[in-house]
Amino acid sequence: MSEQRRARKRRTALTAAAGVTGGALLVVALAWSVMEAKNRLDDRVTAGSRHTAPPSASGPGFPSGSSSDASDSSDTSAADATGDHTSGDDTSSANSSGEPQPEPFPLVSLDAKSSLSLERLDPVLPNRKGDIRFGCASVGCELDSEDTVFMQMAGAPGTTLDDCRFMLKSAKKLGYNSLPLAAATAGTEICMQDAEGDIGLYVIQTKSTAIPELAFLQGDLTIWRDAAR
Repeated sequence: MSEQRRARKRRTALTAAAGVTGGALLVVALAWSVMEAKNRLDDRVTAGSRHTAPPSASGPGFPSGSSSDASDSSDTSAADATGDHTSGDDTSSANSSGEPQPEPFPLVSLDAKSSLSLERLDPVLPNRKGDIRFGCASVGCELDSEDTVFMQMAGAPGTTLDDCRFMLKSAKKLGYNSLPLAAATAGTEICMQDAEGDIGLYVIQTKSTAIPELAFLQGDLTIWRDAAR
């Protein structure tokens, strides 16, 4: 093959290679341009969405925020209007246990001119007509009644309604309508139950029986209405 023919083949091969390379570069450049255009379009859409509120959260008559927030606010307002609160439910549950509520009467005093009645809202009567009376016919004085039974509690302080219920069953069977106070001191707890089923717990604070004519008894009284079982 002549030298000129070889030179023409080399030039043809180089021209073809250059054409292929140029075409490839053109395809790459075109693809890059398309990607750049798409990215710029996405950026515009994203930027616009940051400054545009959702239709459900804007407009007349709607506060800013999502519809779920508005729903939560309405639910809260409805609960407030109806008084539907957990704390109220707890209170109702505590008061609906079926047990009578204790009524405290601090520093109830008894002497030869007063008496006591568990069924009254003000249990102390300024006369001897009450069911429970304090007297000093015996040494150390005593509590006496026609219908109420008594039981002096032994052991540590802290007698409960159930403790009184249990002990007063025996007192009622045995007819303990009188309770000598010779052994009673400050802190002595006395359970009592009248004929109507009211139960009282009397805790002695002061006992003065040295002079029978001036003797008195002072203590804290708690009453449970209609508490006998």
